[in-house]
Amino acid sequence: MRHSRSRFNAIVSMFLVLSLLFTSCAKKNNNKNDDDDTSNGGCTHAETVVTGAREATCSETGYTGDKVCKACTAIVTPGSVLPMLDHTYDAGRVTKQPTCISTGVTTYTCTGCGATQNDAIATVAHKDSYHDAQDGTHFHTCVNCPLNEHTGHNPVDTGVYHAATCTEPAYTELVCADCDGKYKVYSATELAKGHDYGAWQLQEQTCYSSGVKFQTCTNDGCGHTNEIVIPASSMAHTYVFETFIQAPNCCNDGYALYTCKYCDANIERLVAKTGVHNYIQLGAANDGWITKECSVCYDVISSFDASTLATAELKADAINKDTALEMSMEKAAIQFPQDVVSQITTGTDLEISAGVLEGNSKTQAINNVTDPDKKAILADAPIYDFTVTVDNQAFTSNFSTEVAITVPYDNGDADTDGLVIYYLASNGEIEEITNVVYNPETLEITFFVSHFSYYAVAYRETQEMRCKRGLHEFEATSIVSTATCYSFGYTVYECICCHTNTVDDIVERVPHSYGEIINAKPTCDRGDYVIRVCQNDGCGDVLYVEFKGATGHNMDAPATCDTSSTCTKCGSVLARPHGHNWTDWETVVEATELQNGIRRRWCLTCGKVDEAILASSGTIEAISYESYTDIINLVFDELLNITNGEISFSYLEDGRYETSATLKIEKTERGY
Repeated sequence: MRHSRSRFNAIVSMFLVLSLLFTSCAKKNNNKNDDDDTSNGGCTHAETVVTGAREATCSETGYTGDKVCKACTAIVTPGSVLPMLDHTYDAGRVTKQPTCISTGVTTYTCTGCGATQNDAIATVAHKDSYHDAQDGTHFHTCVNCPLNEHTGHNPVDTGVYHAATCTEPAYTELVCADCDGKYKVYSATELAKGHDYGAWQLQEQTCYSSGVKFQTCTNDGCGHTNEIVIPASSMAHTYVFETFIQAPNCCNDGYALYTCKYCDANIERLVAKTGVHNYIQLGAANDGWITKECSVCYDVISSFDASTLATAELKADAINKDTALEMSMEKAAIQFPQDVVSQITTGTDLEISAGVLEGNSKTQAINNVTDPDKKAILADAPIYDFTVTVDNQAFTSNFSTEVAITVPYDNGDADTDGLVIYYLASNGEIEEITNVVYNPETLEITFFVSHFSYYAVAYRETQEMRCKRGLHEFEATSIVSTATCYSFGYTVYECICCHTNTVDDIVERVPHSYGEIINAKPTCDRGDYVIRVCQNDGCGDVLYVEFKGATGHNMDAPATCDTSSTCTKCGSVLARPHGHNWTDWETVVEATELQNGIRRRWCLTCGKVDEAILASSGTIEAISYESYTDIINLVFDELLNITNGEISFSYLEDGRYETSATLKIEKTERGY
């Protein structure tokens, strides 16, 4: 430190004055002692005073003081050294909390000098933490230290038993009491059962989606399915009758609404007029005759009630030849147009017959048919025999206008498009009558013929109708898929009628061909599998052989107040510095007017001590002393706080040259 020259001169002057005082007093004392020694009649030391006395403390020895003559300042009786006092410690405080790997510290502080003494506090138990390794084991670690034990689970109880399934052996599910991890212990005898698939089933293609062929596992509780998505085709909508927008009648065409059974698409179709009149009776019956009028076209017809007869006999002159004729018979109702009435009433007697063939008659009629497919249809169909006889002669000519015949027929829920009328010709040929009207409310079917003969009411299903019911006519296409590890092999088939697709000739999937074992590479916090990879072309399926749990972190050291804790294996930071946990500041040595005090605080976590100086007040109101020795002690002990050592000064001479000086100080039992 550099001081101004005036300050340096002042300090040096103070020491010179003290030195002169000490020297003059010493000479005076020596002279008086010499006088006493030589004359033995000198100063009697009648009045003395004790100087240089100081009390012993816990940090330095004391001194009883010298007994000095007031007159000649000679030391009459030298003083003696007082031993240092014992420290006076406070009740102590915890300055470092113990952990599981390090002891704590209780610090006791001397109330006199601030010296400290420490006692150890025993370590505490680990702060346990468990981490499930997901392989039937767990890691037992401590939050506060590098403890890392890899041990097996400790089950809470006997667990829950699960029976073997198609894909998994029987096992007991357990819960670890330490880490709460769930784990399975598999049975060595109750192995996985494997799937038991049923027959392949078809979910048909629609106009908006592909079809699917699938099979389902029949084992209880499984329901696993194998699926083959059928390649889509250009399938059109499948329209079915929904309702009449305008119903057709005897004279007018109608319109029907058809809706696709797979989607919301719909179309309107023209429905041809039926030709079937809706006759309403006019007036009362007269000898079995009733006059009726059509409510639509007002056509008038004369109706004869022969509902209990299979054959009706009429006189020609009893028939109104100006109107149409209706014969209501036991098995059928026949309507002859007015021009046909004129055609069949040329004679006197008219006989009209409507019967149903049974027994041998039906068998002979069917056997006469040449088409074997039609024979099969006719076996369950009613066959009617219609005849007209004029004057005992069969009328075999064609009618000038078609005659309407109505017979009872219950079609049930069958498609009305399958209703057909067959004319059985005498040569064995079958002719289909296309002009057919079915009334589902009256359960009657009306058809129109140009001559009388054998007619059958049959139901024959077309391929289009069978397609609606899912009975397709499939043919193989050129689309063939080869079986792989993940997909079945198959051939695509297409319906020749509606062009929907399906698959058949299904080939089982190819078994995987797994390669060499690839070892797991678990990390500190993530497990990994031992695997094998399928070598078949385009597969790459992974077989998980065994799970290796995470290896767990290896703590280098617990985190401290100012250092992190890291893993020695992966370098991850496990815990950040948590900062000091300081106590409140505590004054351990009070400051005085001349002496600084001390205050301290302790970190309860690591035991670090933080210390601060409490400055002295620096105010001395009055100094009383008995001798120069007291002054010297005051200067060095209290003001300079020096017992032994050197004080060096340096200053600039005339602001240019540096000058230095050193004062050497040494304290003895009698003073400085």
